[in-house]
Amino acid sequence: MTARIVSTFGVAGLLRLKSFSGEYAHLATLKQVCLAPPRSRSSGTLACALPREAVHMVEHVLLRAQDALLKLHRVDTVECARTFVGAELRVPRAEACPLSAGEFYLADLCRCELVFEGSAVGVVLSVVEGGGSSLLEVQRTHGGVCYVPFHRTFIGDVDVGRKKIELLQRWILE
Repeated sequence: MTARIVSTFGVAGLLRLKSFSGEYAHLATLKQVCLAPPRSRSSGTLACALPREAVHMVEHVLLRAQDALLKLHRVDTVECARTFVGAELRVPRAEACPLSAGEFYLADLCRCELVFEGSAVGVVLSVVEGGGSSLLEVQRTHGGVCYVPFHRTFIGDVDVGRKKIELLQRWILE
């Protein structure tokens, strides 16, 4: 996921994007995007009228200071554009926001082994949005699932190349 469509803009079918990374420059060259209904339909998620994931051609992207405006081919009215509000914009990794040294995509944490003092204690199943930080959904080695805040209090070194995440506080798994 790269961004979410948060609203329409104007009357000509423009869509206002909010980038998950806070970066927008990589969106300027998009020629097509995959739009999908949000994965979570919790109370904080915008409603989305998209029935399923689909690829759409991009006419242009206008970068602004705090967001970007997306114009899709054949989306020419505000009424048509409203059906996309709440949708998630997905692009191939090669077109996603470039990473700096030491950075990684949250999706890369999935299937990483959670390690405490050298011993495997679980595997990350997914990453979910939490209040103050993301939460790692962890399948514990000895059974059961729990959530670990992705915060420096609980998480040490992250090595996505080796698929290892250091757990600093074992009690959080209980």
